[in-house]
Amino acid sequence: MKIHAVKVSNYRIHRNLDVRFDDQLTLLAGPNESGKSTLVEAMHMGLYLRPSAAGETRKSMLDTIGPGGVPEVEVEFSAKGGRHVVRKVFTGTTNASISLQTDGGRPLTGAQAEARLADLLGIQSLATA
Repeated sequence: MKIHAVKVSNYRIHRNLDVRFDDQLTLLAGPNESGKSTLVEAMHMGLYLRPSAAGETRKSMLDTIGPGGVPEVEVEFSAKGGRHVVRKVFTGTTNASISLQTDGGRPLTGAQAEARLADLLGIQSLATA
């Protein structure tokens, strides 16, 4: 798998962050507490966690610098011969959402998107927390 880009909204200190990665090498640099680890965590959650995750897991995602909205993560990546975009909205409830689009085609949503994403990642299923 290769990650090409990530968009993060309302995730801890990141209100609206859009990062495109170089095809060869990407280096995350910045002062302490500037959000480097938070960006990596958001990518991990965007790939491996169910969007309906609740409790402490979801609470840890919430905006830490002011009144923010619902955490959202979008990851563009290549895997198994295709280019995919997964977008998750972490509401912590049953109305959380996931969409997975492959090569610009029709997006999958809900359980279908979760199952296909797990297959692309080579795991049994997405984590609940």
